[in-house]
Amino acid sequence: MNNRKVFLNCFLFLIFAFLPACSNTNSKEAIKEAEHGDVKEKKELPVLKIGDNLKQIINTTKVKNLKGKEKPLKDFLGSEKTIIAIVKPGCIYCESMLAIKGATGSKTKSKFLVILDSSHADFKAFKEKHKKFEAAGGEWLFDINNDMETKFGVNSYPRFMLINKEGDLEQLQIGLILPENKEELEGKSFPEVLQKLSEETMNWMSNL
Repeated sequence: MNNRKVFLNCFLFLIFAFLPACSNTNSKEAIKEAEHGDVKEKKELPVLKIGDNLKQIINTTKVKNLKGKEKPLKDFLGSEKTIIAIVKPGCIYCESMLAIKGATGSKTKSKFLVILDSSHADFKAFKEKHKKFEAAGGEWLFDINNDMETKFGVNSYPRFMLINKEGDLEQLQIGLILPENKEELEGKSFPEVLQKLSEETMNWMSNL
């Protein structure tokens, strides 16, 4: 077993050690949940569609960086395209994705932002979460007013949005990416399924 695989296995072990609920989840449940994301209680929220222009929303959304400075979200977007990953603490799919990204050193062509909203953590907890997953890279932002939910309609996690420099929504992904052949996940343990889904998500993101 090479050093990369040892590091990856140790990284995932640390995640599952702090998420005991995973032991009660089988592969079929994992696939179903990953496809729909970690869902909050349903309520009336905006519904975004591919092609929507989000410039106005982006301009009026305030976030805080790791240094505590408040700025409009627009100030953090890339010059061409930006991948925004909205995550929440305790979401096993979010944390697996971040762990795999950090362990594999996966890169993205587009600028990568990680956003955590204020309904799930305070600023101190946000900074602690960044410290745990710092290896995943990207720029981490704290959604001060929970605009990811109220303006962008996010109620399941992780949520990925690819936005171009004009503010157009080019890609929208809810939950982790499933492999084309779902049968290859059958019979695998929950950690194995989660790792595979996270790797598929990394492959998808790396091409955006």
